[in-house]
Amino acid sequence: MNGLDKIIDKITQDAKDEAKKYYENADMTVAHVKSEAIDRMMRMETVYAERTKRAEEDCIARAQSSAETSYRNTLLAKKSEMIDLAFEEAKNKILSLPKNEYVAFMIPALVFTVKERKKDKEQISVLFGKDEAELDSGYEIIFSGKDVKSGAAKDIFDGAYRQLTGIDGLKLSEKSADINGGFILRCGDVETNCSVDFMVDEARKTCEKKVIEKLFS
Repeated sequence: MNGLDKIIDKITQDAKDEAKKYYENADMTVAHVKSEAIDRMMRMETVYAERTKRAEEDCIARAQSSAETSYRNTLLAKKSEMIDLAFEEAKNKILSLPKNEYVAFMIPALVFTVKERKKDKEQISVLFGKDEAELDSGYEIIFSGKDVKSGAAKDIFDGAYRQLTGIDGLKLSEKSADINGGFILRCGDVETNCSVDFMVDEARKTCEKKVIEKLFS
């Protein structure tokens, strides 16, 4: 082997050695990249799994909150409906009383209303003068058409009249009021609503809490 062949062999061997190192380094790089890719993929899977879990938990929490709110609203609506029905039933019970019981129920209401109106007139007279108090206007009692027709209106008026001694100007109206039951007290230009609807609605303001306790305790 002459000198040239030796040089060629040297170059060839060096090239082989370099190629081997290159491929070894390339294999190491590929392995490293592959390892990093796998590690990154695993970390991403963990992140996405955690995000998915949190999203699921959030969806469940939202659904539960929505369900609880819907339940509370439904319960409140049903409670309100039951309370309305209770007071509506009170009105119906009064209106469906036998005539003698209905008359006995209404007489104290009429007596009380006339006496309170008389007190108002006297107080206004003291504060603002007799003209403002309408002292001579009297007390006209207007009943529902149903009570007029059944004769309950006259019985209530007569029963109250006997208890209202000393109060002048009491008058049973020839007209009827557009109410379901009870009466309207007219004194001059002032009217006092004592219909069954109004009386029960007013009573509701003070006794609704007790009704709720009895219904839901």
